[in-house]
Amino acid sequence: MPAINWTFLCDYAFVDRAGRASIIRTFTFIRAPGLPFRYPQIFLALEYMADRSEDFTLGAMITSPSGKQVAKVELNRKAKSTEKGKLEKGVLPLGFYNCKFEEAGEHHVEILINGQSVHFLPLNIVVKESKKPPAPKSAGHSGPPSSAATGSLRDRLRSDDPEVARAALKEFNETHTIVRD
Repeated sequence: MPAINWTFLCDYAFVDRAGRASIIRTFTFIRAPGLPFRYPQIFLALEYMADRSEDFTLGAMITSPSGKQVAKVELNRKAKSTEKGKLEKGVLPLGFYNCKFEEAGEHHVEILINGQSVHFLPLNIVVKESKKPPAPKSAGHSGPPSSAATGSLRDRLRSDDPEVARAALKEFNETHTIVRD
């Protein structure tokens, strides 16, 4: 059975013709804007050592904290020789594309050899806290704030509603200092 020497989760990985691996931006967590969300691509780069005469499958599976499968990829490797006992090292980038994450927390990226889990890497999905700006206080406005009134300061400054834009300008002037030479 092949052995795994090292593994990385990264944004992209490839192997050139000389067998040299390029591993770009490793990570152990992903910040999600909210749930559910899709992540465009995740690569698992790994180095394996195997007998050249051995056929095997090598794959990986991402599972959520509740055990639900998020993605799976598997490759078959055919024997390169009939002579037993000759070992080879190989670097393999496995790509997961357009993964849909529905849960926050520690996901597992399991490495599979011949369908059996032999190792896993933790992948934490962290949901960003949304910071809602306070609604502008304007005289004479008694109902709930409009959607324009609850947006970012920049959006409120550009609002077509003069009351929202005026309140945003007042907020801007109270929170920013303009220095003139």
